Amino acid sequence: MLSRLLGEYLLEERLVTPEQFRRVLDRAASAKVKIGTLAINAGYMAAAQVEEIHELQKTRDLRFGDLAVEKGYLTDAQLQELLRTQPKEDLLLGQSLVEEGLFSWGRFETILRDYREKNAIDEKQFEAIRRGDVEALVWILFRGRNVLKQQFFVKYISLFLRNVIRFLDAGASLVPETADTYGDFPHVTIQLFKGKVSFFSAVAAKEDVLLSLASRFAGEKLERFDEFAQASIAEFLNLVNGLFAVNCSHEGVEMDLLPPLIERNVGFGGDLEVVRVPVGTNSGVFTLFVAPETPRSLLRKLEGGH
Repeated sequence: MLSRLLGEYLLEERLVTPEQFRRVLDRAASAKVKIGTLAINAGYMAAAQVEEIHELQKTRDLRFGDLAVEKGYLTDAQLQELLRTQPKEDLLLGQSLVEEGLFSWGRFETILRDYREKNAIDEKQFEAIRRGDVEALVWILFRGRNVLKQQFFVKYISLFLRNVIRFLDAGASLVPETADTYGDFPHVTIQLFKGKVSFFSAVAAKEDVLLSLASRFAGEKLERFDEFAQASIAEFLNLVNGLFAVNCSHEGVEMDLLPPLIERNVGFGGDLEVVRVPVGTNSGVFTLFVAPETPRSLLRKLEGGH
């Protein structure tokens, strides 16, 4: 998450080219080792136990290590040991930049300081992002925007990104908005929450990006963005939204979740108050849309009307 965030800053400041950015991220990603892999390598967990925890994360919004401790597969001491051996993302990025011959370590430290100053990120906030605290990142990036007036949006966006990282791309992160965030999208997957709090969320991107993400979630290489690939994206959105509905229920907020709807050539604009959340992945950028009101043209379809 942090590697891509810092990488986007390097691109924005024209400190690296897009091709250099891709190589650096690939190098940093190859050096990053997940907790589950470290646990297997240390002899603390079996491969089947790691897979079990991954499956549990589809129904419970908890980190891998927390679930592994809860299940008794890791002790607290073992988890802390594994976390200490896992390299920090900013250090992996810095190492990749140095190995590519783009910067010295001194230059990278200066860039890191400039990035934090430009975005008003203090030491406590930066450490939270280094630890993978997605909600801290969302609060920083959406600081001063109307979305923060509705805290459940922040919680939803945070949960969505956590699950993108868990199930689609470990290096995913929020990225700046571009022109691609606006206009009509060839494929849009939409789902509606109804209840004390009603809103809709949608996922949209270019077809090649969605196909790659669908392949990752399905666990197999998909060649065409056909009904199976579309259903894979819808299943991912339904998984995230189901987790969010369960979390809200635990807090006393009950919501019904309607089946996902896959539409073509849909745009979100006009008077609709939409939060656009671009997410950068190795497959490309896709956009999450969240809004408290659903366009009338889609509402009847979502509710099963004609």
